[in-house]
Amino acid sequence: MELQRKYHIKDDFLEQTVEGVFQASNDKEFRGKVDLYQIQDTFRLINHEVSVTTLVRYRYIRYLFPKGRPGNMAKIEIKGSDGKKLSGKIMTDKKIRKHHL
Repeated sequence: MELQRKYHIKDDFLEQTVEGVFQASNDKEFRGKVDLYQIQDTFRLINHEVSVTTLVRYRYIRYLFPKGRPGNMAKIEIKGSDGKKLSGKIMTDKKIRKHHL
């Protein structure tokens, strides 16, 4: 997984990602979800890679914004165990799509 910062950092911009969670599931509604990674600290680098090891293969991955904050995530890349970028379809809530995508 590679997380990137796109714009110049504002004073509180990076804090908006703290407590954001990446989850995986084999169910479209995310019943039986698994937390893969929770952002604990602000990212200081443009590119930030997080290695996640799981023995289970998942069909869906999502990023949940921290409660009450916008999440400020410009780009998310998911890579397989071979390091190759995985492709897929973006699925989002209509309210989020209207304002963010």
